[in-house]
This record gives sequence, structure tokens and C-alpha cells, in this order.
Amino acid sequence: MAWVLRHSVGEQYAPIIQWSEATTRWIEEAQEAVRQTLGDHPPGDALSMRTSVPGSKGVPAGLSLPNPSGPMRATMLRGSSELPDRLPFEIVSNAIRNLVEELEPATHQFFPVILTLPDGQEVGDLWYMRACHRLDSVSIENSRNIQEWRPSPRLYPGWVSYRATWSSSTKIAVKSDIIAGKSLWYDWRFKQMFASEAFGKAIIDLGITGYPLPSDEIGCSIHAEEI
Repeated sequence: MAWVLRHSVGEQYAPIIQWSEATTRWIEEAQEAVRQTLGDHPPGDALSMRTSVPGSKGVPAGLSLPNPSGPMRATMLRGSSELPDRLPFEIVSNAIRNLVEELEPATHQFFPVILTLPDGQEVGDLWYMRACHRLDSVSIENSRNIQEWRPSPRLYPGWVSYRATWSSSTKIAVKSDIIAGKSLWYDWRFKQMFASEAFGKAIIDLGITGYPLPSDEIGCSIHAEEI
């Protein structure tokens, strides 16, 4: 089994964080550098996950970025000083970094982050986590309530991505040979982040907070069956 990491139903109560101007510029430059390596693609394709900078062209999710020259900086505009282990923009604690490194050593990226709280206090020991697996892992023929979607069929007839109609009967199946040994990955057709069963179990067992798993009792992620 695996986890489809959908947004938490309590997302409206999550901390509000804003990157500094310098970090925003670096993110946009890094994103563009990666996008240029991907070639032409149709509008509305599954290349990007818009999570880093509002209004940006989007992150080519699942691909590594060049290292920043120094710590990334952000300010919390709303939220408590008691931080969850996972914050917006994939800012994570040492607990998550250590877990990911234990499951997949030297695979995913972690860039240091300095976060300024509303009271002016600066918090270190935080990381921008960049999952570096970009897979075509969903088995549509073994899933339910999943449809093919062609964003621009006349111009790009061969470009196919997937969309789900989420309900209690929705079933997601993933290819076990594709995800073998992976703890975190982005499915570029389905435009969703996934986590392995081992990662999800550890998150729950260790009481790590901020992931939309049942450990917070507000999660709405769902299991995916391995085929």
C-alpha cells in the first residue's frame, strides 16, 4: 500500500508563511532553470505543482533544484510558536528530514530555512524539503473514478494526464515495480504527491505532525493499492 498525500481538511487553519524577497527571487530563477531543461509542453500540463511562490509559473515537481547560496528565509504571518513538523511550502523539521534520510539516504534535497515568527523570534533547524522522484506510477486500468485528461488535444494529441473524481468509492492503484524503494514521489500524470506505506506508518508511529494522515485526526489522504 501507499499514501496519496491530499490536502488536510484543516488547511485553512495552517500557518501562513511568506518567503523573503531574496528567497523568492532564487526560487523563481531555480524553477525557470529546471523548466528550460524539460522542453515544450502544453498549457495546463502535469509538469508543475504550484506550491512555492504564489503567481509563479510553478515548480517542476519531483526534480532537483540547484543549491541556494545560503539559508532560505521566510516569515510566519499567522500561526503559533509551537510549530508542526511540516509547514506550508514543504518546510520540515529535523524529525522529518531524519526519517526521509533513514528511508532513502542522500536522495531528496533539504535546504536550510530560517523562519521569523510573528513575535520576531528566528527559528532554525528547519529545512525546505524537495522530493526528487518524478514518476508515472498510477495504474489507471486498476483504479476507480480516474479519467484521462488531454489539456490541448489538437496541438498535443499524445499528451495525457489523469484526473480523479474524489468520493468514498474512489480507488487509486500504483505500480509496485515503479515505486519500489521510494519513500516520497510526485506522480506527474496524476499531479499528486505520494508516500510509501513505510513512510506513512513512521509518521503515525512517531507522532510527526503536519501531514494529512490520520495521526492528526484531520487528514484526508487515502491509501493507494499496489499492483
